[in-house]
Amino acid sequence: MGEQQSDDQNAPEIEGFFFDEVSRIRVLDTTKHQETVELRDEAKDFTERIEQFHGTAGDLIEMVTNLAKLVEEEKLNALGTRNLVNSVSQQRDRDKQQLLEQTAEKQIKIERLRVEYSTLLKIQQEQEQMMESFATS
Repeated sequence: MGEQQSDDQNAPEIEGFFFDEVSRIRVLDTTKHQETVELRDEAKDFTERIEQFHGTAGDLIEMVTNLAKLVEEEKLNALGTRNLVNSVSQQRDRDKQQLLEQTAEKQIKIERLRVEYSTLLKIQQEQEQMMESFATS
């Protein structure tokens, strides 16, 4: 039995079993246990920061996506406006060309009427001269 008592006294010395500051049996050394607790706390803090980063990154991605949608909408509006301006400009050019053609037609008509008027004036003068010559004869 004397041997068993010495084994009991040596029990704390068995590798892998330790007593902490309040005399509880621990499988890990107190320093290793403290390092493990610190590592656990650091890992928890790291996980929280990663989750926060993930949330921030998600918010940023959502914001950039919304901004991209707004840019695309504005781009489409700008294209529509540009097309409208081009259309109006083309219509204005067509209207201008049509007015120029109408003006040319009117000028031709005016010239034709001027010639016709001039001819009618000559005929009138000739007829008046004929009437005077008949009246004097």
